Amino acid sequence: MKKQVENAIYRLIQTLADASFPTDEINSKKVMYFKKMDVSADCNSLRQVLSETFAELEDIVRKGTQEREGNLFYKIEEYIRLNCEQELKLYDLAKQFHLNYTYLSTLFYQNTEEHFSDYLNRMRVEKAKGLLRTENNSIQCISEKCGFINQGYFSKIFKKFTGCSPKEYQKLYHKSR
Repeated sequence: MKKQVENAIYRLIQTLADASFPTDEINSKKVMYFKKMDVSADCNSLRQVLSETFAELEDIVRKGTQEREGNLFYKIEEYIRLNCEQELKLYDLAKQFHLNYTYLSTLFYQNTEEHFSDYLNRMRVEKAKGLLRTENNSIQCISEKCGFINQGYFSKIFKKFTGCSPKEYQKLYHKSR
């Protein structure tokens, strides 16, 4: 039975390594764990060794998953920053990044403490602020460049995030030049 358990643990560690989980630490300890399994005199001591081993494997999976989610979320954020002027929908992003819609929605909130639509609007407002400072275009033109189809909605969202209207923001900035 001990050999079957050792083989199962070995295959599990190999599977984690094949899936690109960071297994260096567990690999350095697996010989120690296998020796402890070999010298286990009874089921209770074997259970204790397995409990330690599985706790460490669980930690590897948790850390690896967090790293992957962080990296994935960074890619999603970068995509949104670069394409915020386009029509972006959470469903389409989920499809593009091969994720479940509900999972992406939850991931978004966990990482930003904002819902996707609020995050997207904030990115668009940040882009609009830059354009309002550097261009003398109409508010309508700037709102379209930032992905807002309706100027009234753009003004409402802009005021929500900045406390002033786009026109007021543009005037304030251009007065100080």
